[in-house]
Amino acid sequence: MKILLCTSEFGDDAGGLALHSTQLKEIFEKLGHDVYLEIFLNTDYYALDGGYDQDLGKKIRGAYKLKEMLKKYGDMIDLCVSCGAGRTAYYSMIFCKSKHIPLDIVLCGSEVNLAWEKADLLFFNAEAFKYASAVIGLSEELNQNARVIGGNEKCKYYIIPIICQMEELENISQVQSCERIVFASGSSFLGEKKGIGNLLLAFSKLINEKKRDDILYLYGKIDADIEGQYKKIIRENSLEKNVFLFGYLKREHYIEKIREVDVYIQASPFEGFGISVSEAVKIGKEILISDTGYIAERIGEKYPEHIIKSLKPADMAADIYHFVVNVYKKGEKKELREILAKDLAKNQVVSKWKQVLENNFKPEAESDGESCITVMFHDVDCIYSGVDYAKDGFEKLMEILYKKGYRLCSVKEYFQERDKHNRIICTFDDGYENVYWNALPCMKKYGFHATVYVCPDLIGEDNSWNHRDDVNRRHLTHDMILKLVEEGWEIGSHGLSHMNMIRLSEHKLDECLIKSKKMLQGYGEIESFCYPYGIFNMFIKEKVRKHYSNAFSVTVGGCNYMNDLYQITRLTPEELIKKLKLL
Repeated sequence: MKILLCTSEFGDDAGGLALHSTQLKEIFEKLGHDVYLEIFLNTDYYALDGGYDQDLGKKIRGAYKLKEMLKKYGDMIDLCVSCGAGRTAYYSMIFCKSKHIPLDIVLCGSEVNLAWEKADLLFFNAEAFKYASAVIGLSEELNQNARVIGGNEKCKYYIIPIICQMEELENISQVQSCERIVFASGSSFLGEKKGIGNLLLAFSKLINEKKRDDILYLYGKIDADIEGQYKKIIRENSLEKNVFLFGYLKREHYIEKIREVDVYIQASPFEGFGISVSEAVKIGKEILISDTGYIAERIGEKYPEHIIKSLKPADMAADIYHFVVNVYKKGEKKELREILAKDLAKNQVVSKWKQVLENNFKPEAESDGESCITVMFHDVDCIYSGVDYAKDGFEKLMEILYKKGYRLCSVKEYFQERDKHNRIICTFDDGYENVYWNALPCMKKYGFHATVYVCPDLIGEDNSWNHRDDVNRRHLTHDMILKLVEEGWEIGSHGLSHMNMIRLSEHKLDECLIKSKKMLQGYGEIESFCYPYGIFNMFIKEKVRKHYSNAFSVTVGGCNYMNDLYQITRLTPEELIKKLKLL
């Protein structure tokens, strides 16, 4: 396959986008594809900036670059991959539309996370996402933002991190003392995208109010006006003996400097994948990072004390203080390293990309009654969050579906029905008690049923396991579940306690699948499974296949279950409304 890789940065000595682009080129070539590289910032056409439209020169250069590409490649390209969203993805989309080829968009960070504040960036993203065949985010946070900005029902979403090969270390140094800890943070460009202003203010509270004497080294290029403001904060808060600004260092020199510190600290409010964080883990350093990006998502559940929950200076200072007094002495860097070692391994990342590229050209199955529509809910309440669907909106949706002739049913019902044309599978993840209080009465009115995916260890418990949920919730009790079953609903397994299955040993994985099914058998035959967090791989899928009849992911989009009964995709309620043109 001939792949056109479009980016705005390239090389292994620059920032995250450049390194990511470089890795992608190597991955695609390793998989046997011909790769053609286009760097959108590079053009021989000269156009002056300024005049009545200050951005006109940039627009002319970009448009001319696209014109050259359309001539240069003719009809030879099979797939275009945009490394980065925004303008790069937009121009890539125009190229793909002109050539009638698929577009994959790789989400790296700020071009998606900061799109709300810039109208042209929001437009570029929305138009590109509408066309994309696949969106590959460095984190779930990026993918969720992309879904909000725009998309289409055929687009597939994936999470694939950047490679960071964790070779064995001969030894990982033990914690010596908590009296004075040396922190460091670094990037090619170190500024407000990395949250340095708040970090300095937090550090001043740590030094002046908590009476600590810790050190903070900051590595990276800083714009002159911003650097002046940083120096003012340092001076006004008497931090001259504790905070030190260093300029840009080449990667090799920078890593040597990080070897000399105790803790790598990240204060970025928006991150896709912190390369500096992974490199610090790689060389055996402790980390304390903000609650954003792939690494925070991976370690946050098991090691929440390594996550800075709030980036407000006072809150951040409290988290840093708690870390230096209570967490640092535990010496958990080896455990953190083990979590990331498998995920970031080259063979693992290459394997995931192989699946993405193959799926771009997998033919859609014929519509012969074997395609299904599945809608996914979590909680039904009057609280606005990423977990809830508004109660009044839910009731309105049920009424509309009923009047339009659709019938919501459980997974088991769907597969037993001979006539499936007006059936929609309805699922609820996590088993919250509002499914009983709010969803059941409404659905019962129309004769609708659903499948609820339950974690047996959480029955009757609260949601304290979910550190990303600000709302206090309760899970269904035993009696509530019995009532749902009595009303014709199906119970499926969601694992034992909502643990990320990739983190489990083979023994624990088998226990999770077998024991959860056995514990739920009192509610009927347990045939359906739903992956916690939607995270799985081929090994896990094959394990699930041995014990269940089907399995659902959290990947959104329409589905044809005959393609794969063990990674059936689902629609959000908003996508269902759009797909069926209900409003």
